[in-house]
Amino acid sequence: MEWNNAIREQKPVSILIMDMDNFKKLNDKYGHKQGDIVLQTISKILPRELKRPRDFFARWGGEEFAVLLPDTPLSAALDIAEKIRTNIHNTEIPRADGPALSVTISIGVNSRLPDKGDSVEQFVSNADAALYNAKQAGKNRVHGFSG
Repeated sequence: MEWNNAIREQKPVSILIMDMDNFKKLNDKYGHKQGDIVLQTISKILPRELKRPRDFFARWGGEEFAVLLPDTPLSAALDIAEKIRTNIHNTEIPRADGPALSVTISIGVNSRLPDKGDSVEQFVSNADAALYNAKQAGKNRVHGFSG
């Protein structure tokens, strides 16, 4: 729906694809219950940076999340992504049987002023490619798609 709105209104739309860094290791070390607490904590942090009613976030699968930002150019989307990354990095996540955990997240960002023939799938795939670049560059980073 937002993609079609962006085409009709000729406004940019941005997407953030996020992946928890080293989540499998965390799950293996502390257990799935602690992993669930981490994911729940992240899902409470994300809405803090989404200020407008049409901004939207969802769990994308496993330890991934997606944020959709209608009417948002790349520069603003990168700023929001960096605030999310910083907030997650600075949040201590409680543990029942030990010191709090600190986790990090990598974020890929893509923005587009879509045309009628453009593909939503390619739009998302490009954000995923930016996420891959963030992971390859050392994790705990934000990368925008350039291409």
